[in-house]
Amino acid sequence: MFVIMMYNVYNVTEIQSCPDDIINPTDHIIPAYHMLETSLMV
Repeated sequence: MFVIMMYNVYNVTEIQSCPDDIINPTDHIIPAYHMLETSLMV
């Protein structure tokens, strides 16, 4: 479970590190989904 949680955190930080001009609207929803998924694991 820890590995899945770290994977979700890594995905969120990877998306947030992209420049704002190349992020599409879907990339704004995916981190929110990953954050929700991670918080429900804890």
